[in-house]
Amino acid sequence: MECSTCSINFERIKDSVKTDAWSGIPIEFENDIFCLTAFSPLVDLLPCGFLNNLREQNRGILPANLLSFDVNVLRDDGDTPDKPKIMFRRLVGFNTSYIWKSSNLHTVMKNLVDPTTVESEPCCDLHNPLQFHSWFLFIKIGSNIPGHQYNFMKFSQLATSNTTTVKKGMSIFSSAYPFGRSHLSVFGACLSKGVISNFLKRSLIITDARCLPGSEGGAIYSTHDLLGVIVSPIALESGQQTGFTAACYIGEVVRSFIKSFGLNEHYLTSQYTSALGATMNSFSKAAGVKESDFGPQIIKINSTSIWGSGVVAGLKFDENTCRVFIITCQHVIKDGTANGKVSCTFFSEKDHEISLQGHVCYQARSMWFDFAIVTVDCKVSIGSHLLDLSRPVMKKLNKLCFMLLFPTSYHKGDEVFVKAHTLFDDFQPPFLSSGVISKVVRITKLTASSENTPILIHTTSIVLNGSSGGALFSKQSFQLLGLVVCNVQEVLDGVSTPLLYSNVSFVLPAALFMPAVYSFMTDHKHWSSKLDLLSQDNVAAGHWVLGGVNTLNSKL
Repeated sequence: MECSTCSINFERIKDSVKTDAWSGIPIEFENDIFCLTAFSPLVDLLPCGFLNNLREQNRGILPANLLSFDVNVLRDDGDTPDKPKIMFRRLVGFNTSYIWKSSNLHTVMKNLVDPTTVESEPCCDLHNPLQFHSWFLFIKIGSNIPGHQYNFMKFSQLATSNTTTVKKGMSIFSSAYPFGRSHLSVFGACLSKGVISNFLKRSLIITDARCLPGSEGGAIYSTHDLLGVIVSPIALESGQQTGFTAACYIGEVVRSFIKSFGLNEHYLTSQYTSALGATMNSFSKAAGVKESDFGPQIIKINSTSIWGSGVVAGLKFDENTCRVFIITCQHVIKDGTANGKVSCTFFSEKDHEISLQGHVCYQARSMWFDFAIVTVDCKVSIGSHLLDLSRPVMKKLNKLCFMLLFPTSYHKGDEVFVKAHTLFDDFQPPFLSSGVISKVVRITKLTASSENTPILIHTTSIVLNGSSGGALFSKQSFQLLGLVVCNVQEVLDGVSTPLLYSNVSFVLPAALFMPAVYSFMTDHKHWSSKLDLLSQDNVAAGHWVLGGVNTLNSKL
């Protein structure tokens, strides 16, 4: 089922200054057709006085004398040579236009982005769209339009549905009209597919589905339900795109709208109100997900000046304690190796966290073999909890020892996930990013290994700062495939900032290091000797530094 979206063009009435087009979702409300969209793209066209009033009240009605709205609601007939057909077009002026803020979304986003962005900034900063990323616009675009003819979603469906679920890792689609009306034949009603990468505080959805300029206000949906409204693509401070997109969960959009305008008292019937209450009460159950469904357990590692990820590779119990064996990248823990201690934080999908001190037991002696082992001693109860979460992807070595399952072969085209603490240096569950194995680099003779040994896995999953040391695992079996090492950055002549390729990621295959982890956990002597020999292999090193070419920088 494809979710209906529409193209919106705005222009200022007084001086006819046009702004870029963006997207919206047509919804039938009180027998009229409204358009639900993001408010932030509109900020540049509004005066500071009006924006200040909005922030003071956290809601408002857009005066008709400020803007006119050129709204095009289109139907996509599929892969035809013609561009999407306009179902109807409205130049909207003197119509109802609700504007409101989602306080929950605002709190989540404020904690994730620069905390120095405060509410008391001067008026000129009001035109920064970041100030209004948690705001939405609900504008009436037509009366007496037969909504059933176009199969638009009814507001009552959004307010009463208790079947909408958001689960991290689930496949989703985005639908939008990027780049406006001038490119409808190419971009009109275009789709993108991805997964839910994270779901924070029951408000913010982050997905790896593509988001192009003008997609703001578009729809995030599953095969059965509208899940969210696109807020914005997520960019780095340098302006480069990360590949992730922020959206607001549709349940939060509806909840904040009703709360802001008191519609449960004045507009909604008792059926709407009672069903909405049931929706909010059942929300935590609908949005819940078993952590064990998504591969290995990931921890966050903080050393002196950097942070990254680590993978729980094994657990070993005795009568009083549990030793957790964590694999990560050498460059993640290098600043903490002076005293051999790093901070390890375990997060759950229910926002629980446990911080413990880790001891660096091994770090590789070369740049290409970017590998390290950290151990953490904890209470048996904590180890048992980690084992419960990891049990589907672990094998039992003996009564008290458990280790991650891992394959020894890798195949181009296999669907994979990357799981890591990425993007935000904040306390939240790890991110997921979907992709495929693009290529497996093998060499015929590798020190201390058999012939035709995989030494590098190249994937299309998004990898950013903090991903180093995270897990690459199979979408089908959830088994560990490798350890995320880096993305690729291209250094261009005359450009100070390297060009980031976040969806070109390099991974160290698990078959290289997991046998040594097994030997370490089972107390075999000389368990690290093969790892040391791997570090000295110059042939493998040549692949990891891209053959010594200086125009590509393969490290974060």
